[in-house]
Amino acid sequence: MIRPTEGWNEAARSTFRRGRERAFHVSRFVARRRRDERLKPLQVTPLTVFNLAILLASLLLLVFVLADPYLVAFQANMQPEVRGFLVFVTDLGKSDWMLFAAGGFLVFQLFRDVSFYGLRQRAAILRASAAAAYVFVAVGATGLLALVLKYGIGRARPRHFEAEGVAAFHPFSTEASWASFPSGHATNVAALAMALALLFPKARIAVLVFAFWIAVSRLATRSHYPTDVIAGFILGCAGAWLTARLFAKWRLVFRLDRDGRLRRRRIAESDRI
Repeated sequence: MIRPTEGWNEAARSTFRRGRERAFHVSRFVARRRRDERLKPLQVTPLTVFNLAILLASLLLLVFVLADPYLVAFQANMQPEVRGFLVFVTDLGKSDWMLFAAGGFLVFQLFRDVSFYGLRQRAAILRASAAAAYVFVAVGATGLLALVLKYGIGRARPRHFEAEGVAAFHPFSTEASWASFPSGHATNVAALAMALALLFPKARIAVLVFAFWIAVSRLATRSHYPTDVIAGFILGCAGAWLTARLFAKWRLVFRLDRDGRLRRRRIAESDRI
């Protein structure tokens, strides 16, 4: 007679063994991917980078002069109901739930038993897992970059406006009150929105507009200046877009067409793990 605990232990060992074997196959599958040499992930020239940097710097400087100093007055005149709603919405910009959802889905797919599924269903599972991996990398890597930048730049948050003004910086500070630029929430939600927009192009307007308002909600909490939010939003979108192009280089999730544009990639017979 098999005891219930023995049955549970055997099921756990079987699940762990299946996950370990599948993780090995996935790592070997990725390591053996041939890169797509037809198109470069990012075709830019030094002049293009310089022009883009000048454009972004000019935009941020304009907002810095015209909007940042008036943030306190904007918050003072905001209706309590509006502020309360924006404070509630702003928590959606945290990367915790984004990474937990994408990572949890990957772990679930790694350990689940798919032996009784057909080839079509396995291909759909593989495609969804690859998309979740892309979202996890895009949000995680871009958010980490924003974290390094904000503590390295060390801009004071708006709560220090009365004493320090809008141009107060303490580089490499470890205090959160000196980590305003760029906005981490705006970066996270923009990266997620851009990733979803690339995965589901028909919904791109909705997800990007929704992400924009979550980013704007950071102004109501007196946590960031407008320049912080704009910089974070641009960083998040650019990070997710560049990550997608790097995935396309390895022929994962996306592909590059003849014009160098991103396209969703279908799972082929040779891609199945």
